[in-house]
Amino acid sequence: MPVPASRPCPPLPSLLLTLLLRFTGTSDEDFQVIQPESSVSVRAGEILTLGCNVSARSPAGPVLWFRENGQERQLIYSFNGSQFPRVTQVENSEFNQTDYSIRISDVSPKDVGTYYCVKLTIAHPDMAYVSGSGTVVSVNGEYSLTPSPWFDSVPPRLLCLEILSSLFISVWLLLHRGLIHIWKR
Repeated sequence: MPVPASRPCPPLPSLLLTLLLRFTGTSDEDFQVIQPESSVSVRAGEILTLGCNVSARSPAGPVLWFRENGQERQLIYSFNGSQFPRVTQVENSEFNQTDYSIRISDVSPKDVGTYYCVKLTIAHPDMAYVSGSGTVVSVNGEYSLTPSPWFDSVPPRLLCLEILSSLFISVWLLLHRGLIHIWKR
């Protein structure tokens, strides 16, 4: 009985690479950066949370956040311990290396733009390996350094009357206590 001809074996490096990509799930088709919200609207002065999750098995390399406003793309946050004012990583109660969500505090109109969560690789640190679809951020309201909820509820005429009467009483007390002298000619 004749023996069927066997196929030649593929070279060992090619076989190892195929097996590695198939069983680790790190091929381009399997790897994703997911930004759950396509748009977020926040009031000025509030805290903005931007979500980002990467596939469980990802190639080695950093995850960065960028803000794009028109033609300019600005680095907003890096998870390598660098200091970025107003931006912090969302703390997760369970050990999870797939959540790269961030919080931006004290949001103002200058924070408007499209935010991208981007995965880089060690092999190409200057090129995006995979980018999220982006989250469009809009900011509503005027930015106030000292937000005062009671101030908004007072009618303007009553507020003016209160300020003028306080000023009048203060000047009257200072005059009668001799702390202010008015010179007569």
